[in-house]
Amino acid sequence: MKLKFEDWLKTFKSILFSYDYFVDFAKVRSNVNKINNELSKINSLIGSKNIKEDFRKIILNNAKLVEIYQYY
Repeated sequence: MKLKFEDWLKTFKSILFSYDYFVDFAKVRSNVNKINNELSKINSLIGSKNIKEDFRKIILNNAKLVEIYQYY
């Protein structure tokens, strides 16, 4: 028997906290904005026929991507 998503969601208890209590969205946005251009370059790999080679080319041409990759 498969449980539908809506049924599963109904099993959660209501709480007084919003998502903002658990996640600092302003900080997330700020951090993402710092690396937005680099993320776009990585996103360009979606649908690539040769992802390993294309990733290698992107990394070789963008030193900041290496810094970001090592940091995270």
